[in-house]
Amino acid sequence: MRPTIRAIAVPLLLATVVPPVHAQSAKSVMDHMLAEYERRAEGVNDYTLVQETMGLTMVMYMVKETVNGHPVFHAKSTSVMGAPTPQAQGAKTQASALPTDDMYAMADQLAAHAEYAGRETIDGNETHVIVLNDLSGLQLTKAQPSDGHEFAMKRGKMWVDGKLWVPRRMEFEGTMKTENGTSDITTTVNLSDYRDVNGVLQAYHTTMQVSGLAGAMSPEMRKQMADPETQKKLAEMKKQLAEMPEAQRAMVEKMMKGQLEQLEKMSASGGDAMTFETVVKEVRVNAGPPKDQH
Repeated sequence: MRPTIRAIAVPLLLATVVPPVHAQSAKSVMDHMLAEYERRAEGVNDYTLVQETMGLTMVMYMVKETVNGHPVFHAKSTSVMGAPTPQAQGAKTQASALPTDDMYAMADQLAAHAEYAGRETIDGNETHVIVLNDLSGLQLTKAQPSDGHEFAMKRGKMWVDGKLWVPRRMEFEGTMKTENGTSDITTTVNLSDYRDVNGVLQAYHTTMQVSGLAGAMSPEMRKQMADPETQKKLAEMKKQLAEMPEAQRAMVEKMMKGQLEQLEKMSASGGDAMTFETVVKEVRVNAGPPKDQH
């Protein structure tokens, strides 16, 4: 039930709580996942997520719609640090290329491309492994990030919790077209700390790593990110931040700390990978449009 990252990227969630199932096929796992999602969605008309990503607070207002006969929650509005962000209804948010809401609306089509690949343990939780082959022909495979670059998914993999029937991990491979050509991109999402808030089973902690970004950058940008001088400048910025008066530093850290850390990581990896961490602060169910968007 939750969409989600920024440069490429799509939202994130699935729901449920039922006894373990002895699934022997991808279809049986996906059927249970969908059934539990729809069961829990019955009493939910809308919900608001207040979450923090890269030091920025985002408020997302999700409204239930019916797509292909299935209830799906789409973002009706979003705001970052209190400022509304332009977004068409139903569009993916946080630059996520992951088809979290579309998984339910297109469950039957996805099942036709899915294979059961056994069981694995993720952070102590037993999961069913589902491989999604040849996603290139499905409508959910294209996402249009805010920078105008297009991401098209080719294949994916999900680790579905055998008790909660939610994803513990998702991995998607695809290509991204930019002015510098086409690059292979892999996005891996880990979801944890699921909490049931009045029917919304929400992962309160999500990390998303996007790798392969170096190929999408211009040669000049790649050279700059790999340059030791870039690391030196980032270190100087952090030093200046540490020397600021406490009140000023707190304000700047709230606005910039996440971005600085991300630049450091990208520089260290030559600009090839970015990692985004999202922490949910609050979930409001059936409360109507949020008053903290203005």
